[in-house]
Amino acid sequence: MKKRLFLSLVFILVLSRLFSAEKFRDYNETTAFLKTLGSNFIVKKIDSVSYKNTRYPIYKITYNQLKDKKGKKYLVFSGVHGNEPAPVYAVRDFIISLNKQEIVRKDLQIDFVLIVNPYGFEFNQRYNGANLDINRDMTKCETQEAKILTENFNPKDYDKFFDFHEANSKGFFLYCYGLKNRSLAKKIHEELKNNKVVLTMNTRTTFLR
Repeated sequence: MKKRLFLSLVFILVLSRLFSAEKFRDYNETTAFLKTLGSNFIVKKIDSVSYKNTRYPIYKITYNQLKDKKGKKYLVFSGVHGNEPAPVYAVRDFIISLNKQEIVRKDLQIDFVLIVNPYGFEFNQRYNGANLDINRDMTKCETQEAKILTENFNPKDYDKFFDFHEANSKGFFLYCYGLKNRSLAKKIHEELKNNKVVLTMNTRTTFLR
């Protein structure tokens, strides 16, 4: 009886591992559009991460690279948590829309990292291939991804930084780090309301000091 129970548990464990290893999305397919971007963009492979004999290139996508230090620079991350794909597709659509039009703000450069967590994105899990939360690792830098980001991006080089996530809610909500960004956050909130974007329980912007 004990032997049967043990074998049953092993069988269930194997099945659960096989199920968890199922791919939900394809990283290379999702980033293939980068090859079609025009002269207003510069796409650079800054490094790669490796899990289970698979290497995933990490791209820095620069829109309207400034020739001098004049102007503003924004940094945009998405796909930090692999089970939050909505921001990835939204940012991808935004990049595609920028590619179809002339540059309006010639004094503004935007750098994107479309998918910070490629393994998590493919397998629809919050964590990376080592089961670590990249979002909680930006100070210790124990993950491959956090090391790449900190080595290639200095927050002091940017005027604004946006990190897009997804939550189990029926509407949009906004967290803002630092009171100095209060006016920008309020403008974003007003723009959302003007465009009839559903806000979570009519929430207001939350400022984190």
